[in-house]
Amino acid sequence: MAVVERAWKRTKTRFEDVSTKIGLYSNTYYYYIGPPSFDITALSDSDSITVDGVGCTLIEADGVKIGSRVQYYRGVLKKSQRGDGDVFA
Repeated sequence: MAVVERAWKRTKTRFEDVSTKIGLYSNTYYYYIGPPSFDITALSDSDSITVDGVGCTLIEADGVKIGSRVQYYRGVLKKSQRGDGDVFA
């Protein structure tokens, strides 16, 4: 089991330096916290994680360790986009 939370709930969330034409940033990011049994750092750029039926790609990941043992993995997910540039829901 993993915990996934939308990143827009936090006031200072900027994972990319790109904004829309009117200056808005995308709200398509999620924080991921998952068990040590699922190593998300081993996923490639072409892999996808499905969250509530929405495909997401991993843009950042690391393992949180105590000593040499991983306690959990955390990361940042971004909603995948169709070829036409529209984020699907």
